[in-house]
Amino acid sequence: MEVRDNPPQLTPIETVPNDKSNSNNTLCIVDSNASCINYNRILYGQNVIVKRAHTIEKANEVISTFSGPEPDQIIIHTGTNDLIENNDAANKFLRLTESVMTKWPHAKLIVSKVLPRGGKNMYKKVKMFNNTIEN
Repeated sequence: MEVRDNPPQLTPIETVPNDKSNSNNTLCIVDSNASCINYNRILYGQNVIVKRAHTIEKANEVISTFSGPEPDQIIIHTGTNDLIENNDAANKFLRLTESVMTKWPHAKLIVSKVLPRGGKNMYKKVKMFNNTIEN
């Protein structure tokens, strides 16, 4: 196994333009947990637009102000930060998904559950949030 003195630095990606007219347009609305994902590798051959939204409120702003190409699919991974301060985060998240489907009714919506983290109280919040958005 090779050990490097200076491993490469990962930097967040804001937009990954692929000029492929026949490919799908994918809008990714993500929080800091997804900041180092290489969307070009995961969604190879697609036009990918990545927007940062550290809260559900910011994700709503992204949706309401988005003026890029109409997405064929939307990936949402946000909500963790809302759980720290907000007991109504799951309902806000569900309203967010309704806004997405109202604006882009033909798009495929992919949502990510919140990743487990924190102490016992946070774990309960994450579990309740994930159960609510799953059902």
